[in-house]
Amino acid sequence: MIKGGLRDHVAGGFFCYTVNTDWHEPHFEKMLYDNALLAALYLRATEVLNVPLYRRISLQTVDFMLAEMGVTRGRAAAGLVASLSSLDDKDRVAVPISGTARISSASSMPPTERIRGLDRAAVFELGYLSHKVRSASEQERARLETVLARLKSLRQSRSVPRDAKVLTGWNGLALAALSAAARADPRYRKDADALYAFVRARL
Repeated sequence: MIKGGLRDHVAGGFFCYTVNTDWHEPHFEKMLYDNALLAALYLRATEVLNVPLYRRISLQTVDFMLAEMGVTRGRAAAGLVASLSSLDDKDRVAVPISGTARISSASSMPPTERIRGLDRAAVFELGYLSHKVRSASEQERARLETVLARLKSLRQSRSVPRDAKVLTGWNGLALAALSAAARADPRYRKDADALYAFVRARL
C-alpha cells in the first residue's frame, strides 16, 4: 500500500481502492475513514514492529487529512469532510489527483523517472501517477523530495471536488487517529483537542 498507486505520493493520504491486481491504478477518491484508519494502523504497526517508515507514513497521512479534509483547510476545529472526489463536476472526467510529470526543470527528472515509474508511457489521459517502482539511494531520495514538493505546488493550483458532509462516525475515527498522532508527536495535540471539542459540542 505504501509503494503502489493506492497511496498519493505527492500530497499524502490514500485513495479508497485500486482497480487492477498490481495495486497501481487507483480509483481517484480519498475517504476520511480510510485515511483515519490507516493513520492509526501505521502508528500501531510502528509500535509493534519498530519500523520508522510506518511512523512517517502515518504522520504524513494525518498531515494530509488536516491540510485537505478540514472543513476549514489546515485545521480540525470545524470537523473533517467525508471525501475528496475523483471527478470534475463540470464534465465528469476523471482527474488524477496524484503526481504528474509536469516539472519545470528537466534536470530533475532522470533520477525520478526510474524510481517513480515516469520513464514509460503515461497510463492516464491527464498524465502520470507517481508511484514507487524501485528503491532510491540517499542522494536520489533528497532530489526526489525536491521534485515531489514541486509537484505538490503544481497540484495546489487545481481544485478538487469535496464531499463536504461532516459525519459523526468518520470524525470519531479521525479523532482516534489524531489522538494517537498526538501521543507520537506533541505538535498534533492542538488539533486533537480542537476536533474533540467540536465532536463533543456539535456531533
